[in-house]
Amino acid sequence: TRIAEIVTGEGQAATLIAVRANMDDAVTLTKAIKFAAQSPTRIIAIDRAFVTALDMEMFNSAAHHYREHLFIVLAGDGGTDLDPAANARFGDKYPRAANLLVVAACDQKGALAPQSNWGAATVDIAVDVVSRFVVEDGASLPKDPNLSRIALARVTALAARLLAVEPHIRGAAF
Repeated sequence: TRIAEIVTGEGQAATLIAVRANMDDAVTLTKAIKFAAQSPTRIIAIDRAFVTALDMEMFNSAAHHYREHLFIVLAGDGGTDLDPAANARFGDKYPRAANLLVVAACDQKGALAPQSNWGAATVDIAVDVVSRFVVEDGASLPKDPNLSRIALARVTALAARLLAVEPHIRGAAF
């Protein structure tokens, strides 16, 4: 897949364990996360957007439970502010796990991709995806539905490179 190609290409020392799951079934996804957390991996990249309150709660709960792992999830490509849903779901009662990164796509100047979801309190990092495309006019990002997936792969690769030189790093220390 494109994600695996980017992770192994940019991550260099990365070993990839791919786990397939029905992303629309919370039970299956939970089992896949548990399987990944019990494997030798320490980075769990989830190819599902952190959009609905249920997604937010599920990923946050998994990250709290498996604190030794870094969870990286997509902000998604709906062009939506994620903060209202996150604030309604968590507020001050249930803080977001420190080992959970939400990733968005941006251009080389740091401007969010037109379809990228955002949120000042919800999205942790926006990553340049322009270098992964040839843009004919050089003026704008292509409207590719996979931009956040490319951002997810690039952050996962960066975390893998960090882990290669700092093998004792855990969870939120990434």
